[in-house]
Amino acid sequence: MELKLSENQVVAIDGTSASGKTTLAKRLASELKFLFVGTGMMYRAVTWKILKMASTSMIEEEIQKIFSHLKLSLQSNSSEILLLCNGFSYKEEELKNDEINFLVSKISTFPFIRETLVSLQRECIQKSSIVMEGRDIGSVVFPDTPYKIYVDANEEIRLKRRKKEGSGENLKQRDKIDSERKFSPLKISNNAEIIDSSYMNEEQVFVRAKEILQKKGLKVN
Repeated sequence: MELKLSENQVVAIDGTSASGKTTLAKRLASELKFLFVGTGMMYRAVTWKILKMASTSMIEEEIQKIFSHLKLSLQSNSSEILLLCNGFSYKEEELKNDEINFLVSKISTFPFIRETLVSLQRECIQKSSIVMEGRDIGSVVFPDTPYKIYVDANEEIRLKRRKKEGSGENLKQRDKIDSERKFSPLKISNNAEIIDSSYMNEEQVFVRAKEILQKKGLKVN
């Protein structure tokens, strides 16, 4: 039975860094006329704000104190839902420097941060049907959605993609931290369909994702 798009649905796109999950999620959101939610950018926004308010120390007690003074809220536009920190949005390029790349996984391990952001992420469904990408969407944030895709690619190809973007991010270290954290680790959720994008272009990944979603009963143009 085909589900109606008016019934606020969630398409969960999880996966490793530089696998192409964000590009896929944005494309699907546009095609479905859903709002895109990039949870990775939410964690980066919090990291960016903490860095502006903290010392160079990453002591948990200090981070918790700073985080407790942040006012986080959601703002939607015609295409996506963004996280505001103390009423301010961010420019995506500000959140992709090497310092944030290095610290975002560490910041994301703190349970008080993940619990707060997961709660906000779940609120997004009240605004619209959404395509949400991240690392724990299908396993933790929206485990009951039938529309789950996990995007991966081999490490060598993902490193080449990051270098092409001008980033020196240590993907192996980040994936290790995210996979081993106690709260909301990166993993393939139950009933998720896997797309290996290693030797696929953007269009091929999109076509495969459409096939998966249509098979599950969601109409995609």
